[in-house]
Amino acid sequence: MGFCCSGEHGGSGGGGGELCWGRHCVSCCTGWVGPTVLLCTYGFFSMMRPIEPFMTEFLTGTYKNLTTEQVTRQVYPVWTYSSLVLLIPVLLVTDVLRYKPVIILQGLTYVAAFLLVLVGSGVRSTQLAFLSYSVATAGDVAYFSYIYVVVHASRYQRVTSYVRGAILLGYAVGGLLAQLLVSLGGVSLHCLAIVTLISVSIALITTFFLPMPKTSIFLDGTNSVRQSQPHEGAHDFSKRVKSVMAAEHIGRIFQNLLLDCKKCYSSVALLFFCIWTATGRCGFYQVSGYVQLLWVHIQPHNVTAYNGGVDAVSTLSGI
Repeated sequence: MGFCCSGEHGGSGGGGGELCWGRHCVSCCTGWVGPTVLLCTYGFFSMMRPIEPFMTEFLTGTYKNLTTEQVTRQVYPVWTYSSLVLLIPVLLVTDVLRYKPVIILQGLTYVAAFLLVLVGSGVRSTQLAFLSYSVATAGDVAYFSYIYVVVHASRYQRVTSYVRGAILLGYAVGGLLAQLLVSLGGVSLHCLAIVTLISVSIALITTFFLPMPKTSIFLDGTNSVRQSQPHEGAHDFSKRVKSVMAAEHIGRIFQNLLLDCKKCYSSVALLFFCIWTATGRCGFYQVSGYVQLLWVHIQPHNVTAYNGGVDAVSTLSGI
């Protein structure tokens, strides 16, 4: 990307061209401004989803013709509970794949989810859309972990606040935009779905420009087997030997994963914090989805819905 900031050489000797702290080294040409801007851009557009405040109305209206019973019992549970289950495998592969591929996968699944919502029909298609959406929401762990690999520890607090602010701003702008378009512009919900698809597509394009981390937080040295192979005798290795070495390499990665999990979650406080975070996130998804069903049930058909405005105000006010 070529984002380089002055003064980033402090403590690196001035001539090495790299920033080093602990066991992590990041090239100076990457800097911290470039990844931060890209992460904020991705976070803003991936969260600016104006169709979400009116998703229930979109599904149960003339666009998809699903019944309230189908949305309640067959669609939304796929989203809520699959998000909880997928947090574990996504967390495990994030460190192995070094974050960027998982962020790209998150962008792809966002696009796939809203594309299915837009062009699909029937319960099965909608369930598949929400399953894809749950994969995307589980990928947030890669999005936030990426910060702490490409940014110096002294800038953790600042960059985290920027990224978190971009996410909340994107969510608030999406809700406010939806409310304005529906209330003042008379825009159909189908158009809101198209705007959402465009927004997440821009977010997906942004992910390809993120610099690839040279290492991960936990699995340092997992490439040592690959690096230790002799180059001069490469043509003498048979396919069987290569497959055995690849299997040993994969086995070593999973062994390190198990050791890291054991080390991290041996802390009872950390374990309870993770459980609280996961259940709180999925609980938020459940409440935000089912409250729309309540609004559809209690409000008269001739009254303008203020779902988007409520989401925008609640986000900006920190509720």
